[in-house]
Amino acid sequence: MSAQTLAIAPAARFWLWLGLVALLQTAALLWMVADRNRVLTSGAEVVLPVIPVDPRSLFQGDYVRLGYEIGSNQMANDNSNNARRPVFAVLAKRADGLWERVASGPDWPNNVTPGHVVIAGHVRWSQAEFGIETFFVPEGKGPELDKLIGDKKLSAVVRIDASGRAALAGLLVDGQPAYQEPWY
Repeated sequence: MSAQTLAIAPAARFWLWLGLVALLQTAALLWMVADRNRVLTSGAEVVLPVIPVDPRSLFQGDYVRLGYEIGSNQMANDNSNNARRPVFAVLAKRADGLWERVASGPDWPNNVTPGHVVIAGHVRWSQAEFGIETFFVPEGKGPELDKLIGDKKLSAVVRIDASGRAALAGLLVDGQPAYQEPWY
């Protein structure tokens, strides 16, 4: 065979590369959906009390910004509060069914006792973020949910996998399911 026989026309090369890029983008999206679904279906379920945070975004639609007691004042004595550092919080269930932080630190805890769950996050400005701080809601419901947060009537259902990764599964109002996050 000659080299001319193996050559690909420029137009065909363009479509081949375009198809490859589209395939890679599709694979990345499918992996993100499957990964989130894995956390939501196999993770331990915890219910966290929510604290008020002041959000607003004109570009992302209606949503509520959720703050958590488990993330407050994680590293108050650290002088480098603006860096994104890992943090691991050990959670335990309270008598009222909600979960609270019983320990936290920059490393994965050595001995996690049965009944406790570890959630992984990053500390920024003395607060820990766990990737569960934003919940998109139906149009017009944001202010109503903000009021419920202020009245301490809203809690979040969170799924946490064995590696500490968390996914927000839904919201409870006065302990009753109100909003469920889709699994995709």
